[in-house]
Amino acid sequence: MIKSIKTLSLPVPTRSENFNLFFQSLERAFLTKKINDEYKSEILINLLGERAHNVLLYIKEEELNDYEKLKSIVLREFQLTPRECLNSFKNAVKSSGETYIQFAARLTANFQYYCSLRKVNSFESLCDLIISDKLFETLNKETATHIGIREAEDWFRPIDLAKECDIYFSSRSGSHKEIPITYGYTQDPFKNRSQKL
Repeated sequence: MIKSIKTLSLPVPTRSENFNLFFQSLERAFLTKKINDEYKSEILINLLGERAHNVLLYIKEEELNDYEKLKSIVLREFQLTPRECLNSFKNAVKSSGETYIQFAARLTANFQYYCSLRKVNSFESLCDLIISDKLFETLNKETATHIGIREAEDWFRPIDLAKECDIYFSSRSGSHKEIPITYGYTQDPFKNRSQKL
């Protein structure tokens, strides 16, 4: 059973950005071979081999038999941050043994994974994400670091990112002038995004 799953799925990745592709292919193999849920965790641990050692050190016994929990722990251990995932997508190049169809599929999967990490599920939120990413790219390193810390696991919608930048620059210049809350701004920078999604 493990051998046939191994044949139908991608090999365990050596680079973090490929774990999403690995899990997509693994789950497709599970469907193709009609693998029962009770065996999925065991197969995953077997496929991970030595890479599973770190995960097995701190996993709880009840999580060991739950594929979805085990998968989330593996992803948490090996996955890139959303910002690293975006940079990986932007810096991707076609491998020498890769066809353009394979390269396009890899780019598509990586971008979809980035969108899933950012919890983008509508055209409007995708537009906001692209605009926010572009705005973030224009920031100097110090400001980008500050914004990255403020964002933590989430991301700012464009208007809220602009507000955060204005507040940061205002505080850095020594000005104590308050920036008014105007159209689109909220006290909670993530509030607008959850309402629009």
